[in-house]
Amino acid sequence: MKSPVDPSEIVLRSYEDTDDDKLLEFLNLSYGHWGERQRWDYVYKNQPLFTPQDVAIMEVKGQITGFGGMLSRHLTFQNRRLTVVLFGDGAIHPEFRGMRLHSKLLKERFRRASERNSCLCIGWAMKNSDAYKSDKRVGFVDVKQHHTYLKIINPANVLKAGLYDLLSKNKRLRTALLALEYPIFFKTDDQSFALSELADETVEIPKKSIVITLKEEGIKFMYSFRSISQFKRASLLAYLFFTLKIKVSFPSFKAFWHMVKNVKKIGGSL
Repeated sequence: MKSPVDPSEIVLRSYEDTDDDKLLEFLNLSYGHWGERQRWDYVYKNQPLFTPQDVAIMEVKGQITGFGGMLSRHLTFQNRRLTVVLFGDGAIHPEFRGMRLHSKLLKERFRRASERNSCLCIGWAMKNSDAYKSDKRVGFVDVKQHHTYLKIINPANVLKAGLYDLLSKNKRLRTALLALEYPIFFKTDDQSFALSELADETVEIPKKSIVITLKEEGIKFMYSFRSISQFKRASLLAYLFFTLKIKVSFPSFKAFWHMVKNVKKIGGSL
């Protein structure tokens, strides 16, 4: 169990011009691949109502451990102009998660929004995710909205992005998969790539490997993989296997048996 952070060691401060590179490094670590300087400027610094107080930074012993972004907007309602705040990126350093620091950062953003006389805070999070649960604990409520739908036009890139995000945020799973005797390759209709590429690990790729082939219709089923419960994840994977939307090829029985012995470790990480 992780040791809680001493509240006296937590420092909450606002954005400074010298923070750009450090914040980009932090966001890319927390999200897997958040973006580059151009995106940082576009999302935050170049916004017409941006102020340094719109970026809340949490530090512990001088290390950035949390980031909370805010975007202010003016809303006109019955000839009155109201200020609303959109909660943008909210992230906690992977080594500091599970300590309720996200909730503390949310409350800090509420305080800042109140100082700007905002009447409403709006946020988005994947349902049932840790961020969603944290948002609910501090008072966010679900709002009904129009149905949203999407069309995947590049299944391989969607798969890569989803796997990269999953491995970046789950070190236990990444370690378990990379510890397998044979490396894992993923194949779609038009691409193939090694799991190690997505895990930012450089490993020597032997001739023999475990190959996971996903059909396009199988990838479509996995768009909400991270936001569903562990039981539903297992059920979904079982369905995809039985309907042959996912196929797994092993180079030998030994490789298969090594995978079986690690199923519990890998399953618990999912």
